Amino acid sequence: MSKRILALALALITLLLVGCQPRGNDNVGSGSTDENDGGADLQSPDGGFVLKAVVTSVNPDYIEVEVIESDYAFGVYWVRTGDQTEYKNADGAEISHSDIKPGDTLIITYSGQVMMSYPPQIVAWSIEVI
Repeated sequence: MSKRILALALALITLLLVGCQPRGNDNVGSGSTDENDGGADLQSPDGGFVLKAVVTSVNPDYIEVEVIESDYAFGVYWVRTGDQTEYKNADGAEISHSDIKPGDTLIITYSGQVMMSYPPQIVAWSIEVI
């Protein structure tokens, strides 16, 4: 009787351990969008991080946004821009900083570095108006 109980206990423990294994989401962190990762990319193909945000105000040196989709960011951010920042519309055509207006939804690619300020600030590599 004790051998049966021991065998049953081992079988139960094995089933519990197998059931606790992580599911096969090997793409996390690889830049792919997966139905299990919330729909946001962790990284863009060029190694940058991506967030989706709505513009709340536009200034010459930065764009204030409210983050609506990101794996790491939330709330209000200042997106610093400069000569190196690429601006595009949804069709891929180049636009300028002055074409961005409050209420626009943006896809922003940045290095992943966040300035420890209030509000937090990032430096955009590229901005796409969608």
